[in-house]
Amino acid sequence: MELLEGKVAIVTGGARGIGEATVKLFAKHGAKVVIADVEDTAGKILAETLGSSVTFLHCDVSSEDDVENLIESTVSRYGQLDILFNNAGILGSQSKGRKSIMEFDADEFDCVMRVNVKGVALGMKHAARAMIRRGWRRMYYIHRQRRWSHGRARPARLYRLEARNSRVD
Repeated sequence: MELLEGKVAIVTGGARGIGEATVKLFAKHGAKVVIADVEDTAGKILAETLGSSVTFLHCDVSSEDDVENLIESTVSRYGQLDILFNNAGILGSQSKGRKSIMEFDADEFDCVMRVNVKGVALGMKHAARAMIRRGWRRMYYIHRQRRWSHGRARPARLYRLEARNSRVD
């Protein structure tokens, strides 16, 4: 028996990168996986490549309607939701270009916060409602953190990933 046989998982940001690797791993271990992403082409290609146990749904995690539809569609199709892997995230140009605080773009910052913070909270809110009905409840999220020195020193380029596990009780 596979480790995740009989389980249903959603991976947000599952079309590329860490999300894509997670989708492949979950499917390899027997889970039915829903890729939730705004990258429609990449998500559809990945789902087709991995076979019938993997499906794709367009989802902007910063939209409550999209997240609610994602959870409802998953439960409607598979009858359950066991795992939510909150992986969707974006970096703004502030972190990429060593911009001065005087070039701070408030609109871009709001967009990053909507995806990286609000998106996780919306996923947890709607998934918890579906998961509480079952005894198996797992939510994970990926936390990306970049660290660099201040002033004129170049960035340390340390990129840390922390997987967090939240129980729904």
